[in-house]
Amino acid sequence: MPTINDISVHIVCGDSRLQEYSVERHDPSSNPIQRFRSCWIASEANKSFRVNCVWKTRTTYAWAIVLRCDGVIVNSVVMKKETTAYTFDGALVADEVRALLFTAITLTDDQEAAQSRLNPHLGTISVDFWRIKSEWTLADKIVKFGSELSNEDVHEGTKTLGGHRTKLGEILREIARDRKAIPDYMDKQPFAQFHFRYRPRDILQATGHIEASPVPSLLGVKSSAPEDISEEEDGGAESDEEEEIAARIAALNQRIETLKQRKRVKMEELPPFV
Repeated sequence: MPTINDISVHIVCGDSRLQEYSVERHDPSSNPIQRFRSCWIASEANKSFRVNCVWKTRTTYAWAIVLRCDGVIVNSVVMKKETTAYTFDGALVADEVRALLFTAITLTDDQEAAQSRLNPHLGTISVDFWRIKSEWTLADKIVKFGSELSNEDVHEGTKTLGGHRTKLGEILREIARDRKAIPDYMDKQPFAQFHFRYRPRDILQATGHIEASPVPSLLGVKSSAPEDISEEEDGGAESDEEEEIAARIAALNQRIETLKQRKRVKMEELPPFV
């Protein structure tokens, strides 16, 4: 799983941790505070997910952790320095925690949608770790936190890898409203950032992040015809072998046509993080 120092983050869907692919590291020597890991994960439409975070105990500072989906803050917490793990199981919306689900992006030919700027963070789950002082203050007023995840259609002419986005699901539980914590940040930038770019598995295979299932090879197919045969018999054996190969090619072509009939998806890499 992606790790920075002793901080690890992974995405869980059901009872299984999603495998990370093409993990990239960024550890600039000029700025040791600004570190991030990025990777790709295979998402499945209408499946809920949660985000597990694990780290070792700190003695001189605590953590503020921020969860973003598609560029939108959906939850955040401040953790005491003796705490070593936390799981984001949903989005915080007013007095409720609601499940987070992957969902398919809807394409449209509406020209109004074509004029809208595409969200560059669409299809990305981000977790930021901020170092904060061990003591923090509380706001005087009770604060309601609301998550606004977009569900707008994307124009079909937009060059985007897209595929999936995040949506809010069922209510997991209700929570008591409380005063918002005001942490005292120690840095101007996150100490550690994790970016999980999620796409359907077939898109990750098509773009080379996941190795595609091997196509059965036609090489090495040995004829069952006896070695010592007449010219006439040899011609018949070759005909049988040709028919077998033709049948395999036809089956492969049929498989290709089936894949082509799936919903057309525009494929392009997201711009690099800044």
